[in-house]
Amino acid sequence: MAWYDDPSKTTFVGTYANEKQFRWDLDAATKRGWTLQASEDEDEPMIGAPPKTKIQVTFVRQEDWLVNRKREVADSLLHSATRAADEKDARHVKATDELALAEEALRVRLEAVAVSPESGREQAERDLLGTLKDVIARRRAALKAKEEAIKEMDSAVVLGAAEFARSVAMLKQSRESELARLETELALLPSQELVVKAAKEWREAGDRRMAAEEQLRRRTAEHDAKTEALAGRAAQRDELARRSSQGGRSLSRRRRSRDEAQAQGSSDLISISTARSPLASRSNAPGSSSHWSAMPMIVPWWRVAAAAASMSQR
Repeated sequence: MAWYDDPSKTTFVGTYANEKQFRWDLDAATKRGWTLQASEDEDEPMIGAPPKTKIQVTFVRQEDWLVNRKREVADSLLHSATRAADEKDARHVKATDELALAEEALRVRLEAVAVSPESGREQAERDLLGTLKDVIARRRAALKAKEEAIKEMDSAVVLGAAEFARSVAMLKQSRESELARLETELALLPSQELVVKAAKEWREAGDRRMAAEEQLRRRTAEHDAKTEALAGRAAQRDELARRSSQGGRSLSRRRRSRDEAQAQGSSDLISISTARSPLASRSNAPGSSSHWSAMPMIVPWWRVAAAAASMSQR
C-alpha cells in the first residue's frame, strides 16, 4: 500500500532524487487529500525549479478529507447495494410472474385431463407431466431469485437502506411456503410419471384390442363366406346324389322287370314244349315203358329264341 493510501497517516516526509519522482507522488497524494506543508527554510527548493540537491518535502493530509472520503465511499457503497437490491428484486418479480403463469397452465391441464376423451387421454397426461415439470423449474428459479434478492437487500439494509427491511421480512416469510409447495410438487412428479406410463400401456392395449376385433371381423366374414360356399357345394352334391339314386332305382326296376319277363318266357316255353312233345305223351300213356319216361326232352334252339323275343316285346 502506498503511503498516500494509508488512512492512518496524517503526515509524510518524502525525499526525492529528482523532480519527476516528486511530481509523481504529488499528483497521487493531491487526489487523496494531501497538501504540501509550507517550509521556512530558504534553502528549500522551489516547486517547478530544477533541484540542485535532493528534494525533501512534507505532505499533510487535510482533516476533513478522510471524513468526506468515508462519506463518499459509504454513499457509493449504499448506492451500489441499493441498485443491486433493486435489480435482484426485479428479477424475483419477473420469476414470480412466470411461476404464476405456469401454475395457471397446470390448473388448465388438470381440468383438461378430467374431460379428455379416451383417444386423447395419453396425450393429455403427457401434457400435464410437461406442465408440472415446468412449474417445478419455475418455482426453483423463483426461489433462487428470492434468495439472491434477500441477500442483496440484507446488504443494503446493513449499509443504511432501511427501506428494504420490510421487503426482506416479507420475502423470508414467503420463502417457507414456496419451499413447502416445491416439496409437494416434487412428490407429485413420480406419481404423474407412473400415470403417463399406465396411460401409454392402456392406449397400446386398446390398439391391440381394436386390431384383434378387426381381425375377428375379417375372420368372421371369411368364415361366413366359406360357410355359404360349403352349403352351396353340399346342396349341389345332394341334388346330384338324389338324381343318381332315382336313376339307379329306375334302372334296377327295369332290369328286374326284364329278368322276370325272360324267366317267365322261358318257363312258358318249356311248359309248351313239354306239352307238345310226343315223348311226353308216350311216357304218360298207360302201358309205356320207363325208358321213354326217363328220356330228356329236346327243344330246338330257334323255338327258344322265338319265345324269348316274344316275351321281351311284351
